[in-house]
Amino acid sequence: MSPEITEAEFVSYVSAATDSELAALMADPDQRRTILDRIFELWCAGIDTNKTRKVEAIIRWIIGTPPDTWDMHICRGACTAIHGPGGLRADTTITVDDVAFLRVITRQAGGLQLLATGRMIVKGSMSTALRMDGWFR
Repeated sequence: MSPEITEAEFVSYVSAATDSELAALMADPDQRRTILDRIFELWCAGIDTNKTRKVEAIIRWIIGTPPDTWDMHICRGACTAIHGPGGLRADTTITVDDVAFLRVITRQAGGLQLLATGRMIVKGSMSTALRMDGWFR
């Protein structure tokens, strides 16, 4: 997987892959970092400035085992993401396994479905977690 992969190519790849193939991909430390870097880069680029104009929130993602932590800061129409916990307190913390994360961000699995099956845990502001899906194009 290259750092230049487009969002459409990534969604297509994840759609065609089995859970075990995705788990193997995320088990490679170099691939994992490239994939997560690109996901958060594309994700932040897709922020809907109209819907987030009045939003200020920190969403902390704890992904996989061993966990990778990413903080997304949505602030008045802008989005930044950093690897590792930032210095600010998270409004919402979402803990999810690698495969479930890939499935949910490519819209192949719903967050509520993953919550119900225990593959995703949300702590903090549930309303932020529920609204954030609409914040991105």
